[in-house]
Amino acid sequence: EQETTDAAFRLLWGWIERCGIPQAVYCDRKNAYVLDRELTVQEQLAGIKPKSHIQRACDQLGIEVIIARSAQGKGPVERSHGVYQDRFVKELRLAGINEIESANALLTDSYLDTVNKRFSKPPIDPVDAHVPLLPTQSLADILCRKQQRVVSRDYVVRFQNRMFQVMRSHPPTVVRPGTRVEVHTWLDGSLHVLTTGGKRLRVEEIKHEQRTSKENARLA
Repeated sequence: EQETTDAAFRLLWGWIERCGIPQAVYCDRKNAYVLDRELTVQEQLAGIKPKSHIQRACDQLGIEVIIARSAQGKGPVERSHGVYQDRFVKELRLAGINEIESANALLTDSYLDTVNKRFSKPPIDPVDAHVPLLPTQSLADILCRKQQRVVSRDYVVRFQNRMFQVMRSHPPTVVRPGTRVEVHTWLDGSLHVLTTGGKRLRVEEIKHEQRTSKENARLA
């Protein structure tokens, strides 16, 4: 529906499931793909180069992100878009399709294969450079938004106006107040809290009523 980070994640997910992990992706400077801003003073002092969620996920998968610095740099892609915006729209009309889910089904079930057979050219090197996803790699936990938070003194992680209680059953060597953790927001909307080392933490969300009672207890 829109060219967003989540939409780019879903596109890359479908690509990997269909073809494998590519060596590189070539994209424009839209902020859904790359962070193209001035570094803060803190980032400069720490030598940190911030990355978008897509760049971070591609790093994790071993995919190089190549940024087009001009409109001409993506000329072949734009010409391909012209084919889809003309030919594919007519195919949709002939099929009586006017909503996204059915349009995507037509793309994957028949249209892309038909267009590829008709217009594709044999590559100079016939070797497929895609590599398979490893059994230890989870696309759900790679193609997601990852943001850092700090565990409070009462073992609570605050995230987007929500509070998550970290279970005290975790040993102090795993998590303690002041520990920096990562909150992973999956494409299905679920939240997962992990240590920076990748260990998943058991958490329970504190509902509004529980938060109110805790705050009242502190005031008392």
